[in-house]
Amino acid sequence: YTLAERRMSHPGPDHSKANSINDWNEIVGAWYPEETRMHAVYWDSSGAAYDLHDWVTAGGSWSKAAGINDGGQIAGWAADSGNRTHRGFVANVRTGVVRHVPALNDEHESRLYSINGRGKAVGVFKADVFSYHGLLFDANTGTAENLNDRLPPDQRWPHVPQPHNLSGWLLLEAWGINNLGQIAGCGMRSIEGRYVDRAFRLVPRSV
Repeated sequence: YTLAERRMSHPGPDHSKANSINDWNEIVGAWYPEETRMHAVYWDSSGAAYDLHDWVTAGGSWSKAAGINDGGQIAGWAADSGNRTHRGFVANVRTGVVRHVPALNDEHESRLYSINGRGKAVGVFKADVFSYHGLLFDANTGTAENLNDRLPPDQRWPHVPQPHNLSGWLLLEAWGINNLGQIAGCGMRSIEGRYVDRAFRLVPRSV
């Protein structure tokens, strides 16, 4: 794969969205070659646009890029074959390497929203039939994990019958990650029997 193969003949493109920019003035997002289908797109520092879909596809007809770091690693998600589900990806425009998020809990559905300079990306994955949980993906190793597994045991969602008087977190979505590994997102917290939606910042123990 080379970027030159995917450069668009027009600088636009029309019907496009820019979602993230890095310090090298590289931008990623999505554009719509058809009204009901979007493709991941990358703009280099000169403003030239590149359709990334054939590179990052997981077998389906649509894809989207959401974040880019200074190393040229792009985070996003793409449809599986048949467009019934989708999975997160990290694609490196410098090296040409693409990694897709593996299945967690036998579920392939996932999305990546943001990536830091160390190749760590965050987003969500389908934890079961009904719910999504926060996701951490390491593009260097190709490993994925449920962010809730990073919580100390005393801060995890209570595994006791309701009603209860314990407190705990269920991390539902991760939207941003910095180079220190700190993760921002939203989740649900139980506070002595009350359930509230609340923003969170997850901090590695070493920070």
